[in-house]
Amino acid sequence: MVARHKTTGDLIYAFLIQHGPADVVEIIKHVQQNSTAKKRTVQEAINHDSAKRFLRTADGRVVINPIPQSLNPDAPSLKITPDWNRERLAPVLRQSELLWITHYVQALSELTSPWPARVALTGPRAAGFALDDPMEIVVVVDDRDRPSLEPRLAENAAAASDSAPSVRPSISIVAPQQWNHQQANEHPGAYYNAWLAPGEAP
Repeated sequence: MVARHKTTGDLIYAFLIQHGPADVVEIIKHVQQNSTAKKRTVQEAINHDSAKRFLRTADGRVVINPIPQSLNPDAPSLKITPDWNRERLAPVLRQSELLWITHYVQALSELTSPWPARVALTGPRAAGFALDDPMEIVVVVDDRDRPSLEPRLAENAAAASDSAPSVRPSISIVAPQQWNHQQANEHPGAYYNAWLAPGEAP
């Protein structure tokens, strides 16, 4: 474990992929069992997370941020809410959806080339115009890569659904030209990049 994950933040990230959301006490206990890190070091890795890899849920637990700020420099922060909570209209991600997208993005990071160009949360929910619509995900795939990628993406989605069975996102696979056309409209919907292939710009 320590050999594969070089920093305390890496250890926390690896733990949360499998066991998150988790409270700080659980995280400290796990990291201390697998490294020589002190309690304060673990707390600082969570609280002073310059890479913005971690988020707090409404009940104070720590989760992985599946929507990196570096990929979304101009987007407002998504608010993480309990599944039962009916917030006022805002860009909201429910805790079960957070779990789903975290597992999906983690599976994407383990794919070998070819990769999708982009995976983004889109639609009225992402724009903050709806509360009860399903989470919408757009996967941008080059037409020549689609035959080999589509089955692997379906496997990733099925595995993510195993971890969060209540989440049934609407997933669309589109060509880069279609994505660019949608974003060039007069009123493009807000979106959040969850994944960008190497070399793709936010």
